[in-house]
Amino acid sequence: MYKIIKYCIVFILTFFSLSGFGIVRNNTAEKKIIKEELLPIYRLKPYPSSGLVMFNAPSFICKPVIIRKKGNNTFDFNYKWKYQFRISKDSNFVDNTTIVSPVQEWTFYNTHKALEKGKWYWQYAYIKGDEKKWHNPIAFEITGNEYDFVSPSFYEFRNKIKKIHPRILTTSDLVGKSALPKSIIYEMRHRIDSKIGKKLPALIYDNQKVMAQKKNELNEEQYQLYVTKRTRDNCKSYSKETCEVVMLYLATGDKKYLNEAIKRYRYFSDEYKRIIKIGQWLDFTEVAYNSVMVDVFDVAYNYLSEDEKNNIISELSNVQEKSYKKFLHKPSHELHNSHFWQIELRNFMLNSLALIGYNKEADKWLNYCYNLYVVRAPTGSWNDGGWAPANKYFSANQVTLFVVPFIFSRITGFNFFTKPWYQNVSEYLMYTSPIGHLTGSFGDGTDYGKEDMVPLVKALNRVQNNSYGEFYEKLYRNIGSGKSNLPTLLWYAYQPLKLNKKDKIGSSKFSKAKDFRDVGAVAMHTNLKNPKENLYVAFRSSPYGVVGHSHAAQNSFSIFYGGEPLIYHTGYYTNWADFHSLQSYRHTRAHNSVLIDGIGQNFNSSGYGWIPRFVSGDVISYASGDASRAYSGIIARDEIARQMKKAGVEQTKEFGFGDPGLIKFRRHIFMLRPGIVVIYDELEAKKPVEYSWLINDRCPSKLLGKNGLKVTSTKGKSTVMLYCSTDFKTTLSDKFFSPPVDWQGKGDKKIKLDETSYHFKANTGKVSKARFLAVIQVGEKTAKPMKIEATKDGLKVGNWIIKAEMDENLPTKFLCTNLENAVISMGYPHIEFLGKMFSPKNDRATLLIEKGEEKFKTKEVVDKLPNEFIYY
Repeated sequence: MYKIIKYCIVFILTFFSLSGFGIVRNNTAEKKIIKEELLPIYRLKPYPSSGLVMFNAPSFICKPVIIRKKGNNTFDFNYKWKYQFRISKDSNFVDNTTIVSPVQEWTFYNTHKALEKGKWYWQYAYIKGDEKKWHNPIAFEITGNEYDFVSPSFYEFRNKIKKIHPRILTTSDLVGKSALPKSIIYEMRHRIDSKIGKKLPALIYDNQKVMAQKKNELNEEQYQLYVTKRTRDNCKSYSKETCEVVMLYLATGDKKYLNEAIKRYRYFSDEYKRIIKIGQWLDFTEVAYNSVMVDVFDVAYNYLSEDEKNNIISELSNVQEKSYKKFLHKPSHELHNSHFWQIELRNFMLNSLALIGYNKEADKWLNYCYNLYVVRAPTGSWNDGGWAPANKYFSANQVTLFVVPFIFSRITGFNFFTKPWYQNVSEYLMYTSPIGHLTGSFGDGTDYGKEDMVPLVKALNRVQNNSYGEFYEKLYRNIGSGKSNLPTLLWYAYQPLKLNKKDKIGSSKFSKAKDFRDVGAVAMHTNLKNPKENLYVAFRSSPYGVVGHSHAAQNSFSIFYGGEPLIYHTGYYTNWADFHSLQSYRHTRAHNSVLIDGIGQNFNSSGYGWIPRFVSGDVISYASGDASRAYSGIIARDEIARQMKKAGVEQTKEFGFGDPGLIKFRRHIFMLRPGIVVIYDELEAKKPVEYSWLINDRCPSKLLGKNGLKVTSTKGKSTVMLYCSTDFKTTLSDKFFSPPVDWQGKGDKKIKLDETSYHFKANTGKVSKARFLAVIQVGEKTAKPMKIEATKDGLKVGNWIIKAEMDENLPTKFLCTNLENAVISMGYPHIEFLGKMFSPKNDRATLLIEKGEEKFKTKEVVDKLPNEFIYY
């Protein structure tokens, strides 16, 4: 997919000492990354510093001036300093190629100009009063293989902003002329008309019966959080409904909706003052009120009194000043901040846009968030369309992900949706959150809900020609059951937008598996078009580690059959970081990975993995994941550490945290169609340890002999047979390490306290090295698994022969052969298959051979470094 990767790898291997850059090269095919982190929680190195850039026009980020380090990964920044950048082909920055930025308060700069091929230099300065300190020049190369993305400068953007209102949801000439489908307008009217003229709902939570019950059940902090979140929920619902009222006015021109919107703003304004007074404020409560203020100010500007307009300008300005001080430096250097990128950035941008012409600081605020978006967004992954904090909470970001670039595009005329991430997100969702299945795996909330991201895909289909998005939307229309409409997102999607769409993205013929290495995800399927017949294997090994709402689940896998989870993670999203969440939901023990001496992976970006290899055909799909650095003992980022302390979770071995001295954890995962999944693990530690090989599931399970497990869902069944290089003992428990408690009142749809979960564990004795091989047969509930026979050639399962080197002191080897049409191998210099001899070019490469109608199809892959290693 990425045309620059080949060049980059050659460039690095040729010109740099790999060990100095965090790589140990075992041979030309296999690589081991030894960096503590690929993506630190806070980036304090200048960017780019690797000698390469991903985009042309390039962006630059310098190191901020820091007063102090407050913890392991949080800092106090010195806001007295300002920054300046210059870029040139001349290392002295004096020739006519030199670009000099304005002096500014933020630490990043976008050229908004493509640079010609060749060697370039960039440099940054710290400025305070008359003092200016230029740092040493940093060289980088423009190769001609970068992605083209030359966005307009802020000044071009600013000069196209109209003075009159509305200027956000639409333009004045389109009031009463909405392109929204009549069916959507009818649905909105059906919801809203019966409420016009009626008493407005209570925004402050006041259910005395429930409050009295919770007062007895919870401690004071939990009780206050419970009540405050209920008020937040009321306000969010009210804000969403008021936004629909505003959109109905804009769509129809009917002033009864305008009057209703103004009335609702006045009511919310009074209630918000009460919310502040009684201490039930939350950031999302403020967001809800802010949204109503901005919408009403922009749409009803000519109908508000002067006092009301001035009050809104004053309130929005206070929010902006507070937010700007809070945001400056953090989002440009922090790996990911869920609330900021989910909603705060959008509100900050919309507030700034609304205040243009009314507050002289609005230009600075808008300049900041416009350029921040260009340099950092989207933050879910680099370019593959993925979302590192996991797919369920991806849905909470979709309005911002569409609305912000849409407004930028509408005003400037430049297509912000041509960024590679936007080109690939529909494909990512098609494979990793397929229609008819749960939202995904490996993160908060992924255990409930389906098709949450359909609204974003539908909106993107309005601005792209994307075959993956079209397939996703069409399949949803035919069989989908989840939530498909977000009024705000749909409103923007149906606004006129004249953009040059790129050529068709994708094709009508989809591969059966796909890798998304920036985010660290692999998805393997048998039948994407028919979820009822689909076997879906999800695999994760992410360079981001544990960020946002993601879990400590590197080298973990999930198996779905017929759209239902069969082998899956366990636990419930009782809270972001209570005892159950930290110990039996987000912890590695709740996932299908490995514990080392009972210790799981770091709750930090240091707990990372990566996908060295991926290859796929019609019969076989294969990937490898490397989680060797995920157990390094750098346990938690500061915010989680604070939450751990509150929850009574210590960062000790007793609670599953520490440094077990792991050296290697490489997992090989195969889909052998139609119904076999193979897991082959290489494990090595500095000292003898106990390895615990895990399977978790929510379906009825039972042990099969000394090395097997049977799992049965309402639609499918899997049988797992496990082999190991050393003796091991299996156990199956239906008890959580930490049972869930629904203390926040989320309800049995999300937290099923009476549901039984199963936890399979295969424990070795104390050994320094171990290899595991699992053969998992998956099929319909009534299907009888095939017998596994041990032969001199390997394990025979139907037409398949599966062979893996189990001597942990010998080089890794595997050979999976279908006697009719396919074979995959590693470590074999020669493979005889169907009367023909094949040899890989590199003896440590993975070689896939499949028999086509007329000739054999061969694919050979070696380890490929992730973008996060090459560019960061």
